[in-house]
Amino acid sequence: MGREHRLPILDGKAYTGAPLRERAARMRGRLRERLGVTVRDCDDVSADAPPLKARVYRNLWIVECPDCKSAEMVDTDHPLFFCSNCLNGALDGRWRRVEFPAAKQRAQIEGVLALRPNPDTRNWAPGESVAALKRENREHGHPAEEVE
Repeated sequence: MGREHRLPILDGKAYTGAPLRERAARMRGRLRERLGVTVRDCDDVSADAPPLKARVYRNLWIVECPDCKSAEMVDTDHPLFFCSNCLNGALDGRWRRVEFPAAKQRAQIEGVLALRPNPDTRNWAPGESVAALKRENREHGHPAEEVE
């Protein structure tokens, strides 16, 4: 299967077709309308909380909430996190910063995962090496290297 036919690893923006600011504004409106809850703007980021590490789960870049263990899709170009479950209550509703692998490593991770035909098997966790992903691909009969 050629590269152009493979589903890429998706972030929140690619999955929804909308940038973070647009999705955040819609979420704030829905929560205010339905629950009477005011959600801070995504410019209100906690300076005290350490960044959360993004991971790939079933073909999506996500972050797990450290407080309630819910998870949300995140954007690679706007690395912020807001939990729609607990509303980042531990940070008084402030957004959290997100840390992605460096661009080169992220491209390698995405390239190796994209070789897996079933998006449900496209998973990566911080600390897992690209070599380990390639080994998993070989063990399951998938190409280990990106074919150009």
